[in-house]
Formats: sequence, structure tokens, C-alpha cells
Amino acid sequence: MCTVTIVPVRNGFRLGCNRDERRDRAPALPPAVHGLSHRTAIFPVDPAGQGTWVGVTDTRLAAALLNRSADSTAPLDKSRRPSRGLIIPYLVERPRRRLFERIFAGEERSWVQAQNLFHRHQWQSRPGISVRMERADAKTVSQTFVSVTGSAIELRYRALESAEFDVVTGSLTC
Repeated sequence: MCTVTIVPVRNGFRLGCNRDERRDRAPALPPAVHGLSHRTAIFPVDPAGQGTWVGVTDTRLAAALLNRSADSTAPLDKSRRPSRGLIIPYLVERPRRRLFERIFAGEERSWVQAQNLFHRHQWQSRPGISVRMERADAKTVSQTFVSVTGSAIELRYRALESAEFDVVTGSLTC
């Protein structure tokens, strides 16, 4: 599963996204400014599908997609799916939620610093359910942070095999 967080910052917000993918999936292309039919946006590109999972537009709209956690090769049986209304109560009790509450509870650190810590976190004894997850078939392959304020838009992307963030900044015009 991927992980997405959003925290408020002065005059805006910051979205954090860990992308979890199969180990055999090709690495993404770094983020760039893309011209769309009626908008301009910043996002990395998945070379297999030619799409993206995270991005931000010139109207300061940020979006992120999460993976479906069921076996993606199995047909989706809608008659056996639980109600969407059960998802939030289920997630509240999970270990990641407790971790989130603990990391963000500290008054001595800013929420941006807490968000960085949260997205880097990996339990040594439970890497398969960690925020920076790792299993035999899949792992967290990248981290993206989108910062949107009244004066700027910035997308920071890092493939976890790389030590550096690719940064695309700019005030995209509306």
C-alpha cells in the first residue's frame, strides 16, 4: 500500500507520498512540468502506463493515488467487498495510525519535520507493514513531497535508490 499525508504550512499545505510498487516494475521518470489540455502540472511519470500517481497543477490542486491492497491479478468481486464506511474505523486502530499520532504529537518539532520522519519510518521487525515498506514482492520505491503556498509550488521527488531529491519548483501560472 502507498502512504499519503497532508500537513498545513504557512499559506498552504504539504503533501507527502510514498510510492509502493512491485520490485519488477520499471523506475519512474523524474518529475517535470507537463502541458495538459487546459492546465500545466508537475509530476513524475510511470513509464509502463505513461501516467502518474502524484502531481500538482497550476491551480494549486495536488492529487495522489493509492494502490488497491487486494491481489491485483484476481477479479474484483464487488459482492464480497466490505462497505467503504468501514475503512476509516479499521485504519484508526492500525499500527501506522498509532505511529502517526506518536510522531505528530511532539510539540518540539514542526509538522513538516514530523512528516519527513513518518515517511522514512520502517520497523525493523515489521518492514512489510511499515510506512517505508519492504516485502519479498514489493517495496517503497520513491518519496514525493508537494509544497503549495500562496507564492510557490514545489515538487520534490526521490527514487529511494538515489540519495538526492529531484526538485521541480516554480510558480505555475493559472
